[in-house]
Amino acid sequence: MSTNTKIGLSILTLTGTYAMANFSKKTLKRIEREVTRRKTKKIVKNTFNNNKKFLDISDDLSDSELDALNQFFKKVGTEK
Repeated sequence: MSTNTKIGLSILTLTGTYAMANFSKKTLKRIEREVTRRKTKKIVKNTFNNNKKFLDISDDLSDSELDALNQFFKKVGTEK
């Protein structure tokens, strides 16, 4: 193999590794957000007796608002 081929393969390998790591981080973050959303929805269902208005409100919350709501539930003690 020539030197140019070795350099090209090395660059390709590094680029592929970086892309895979970046993709994994994004995927994990997306899964974490979905788990938080489902966890919050479950708590809202159990705490407010499956109230449709509260469930609709919890569906429209942003990720930071969901985090704040989950922290509130932890402090109040409704999280199981």
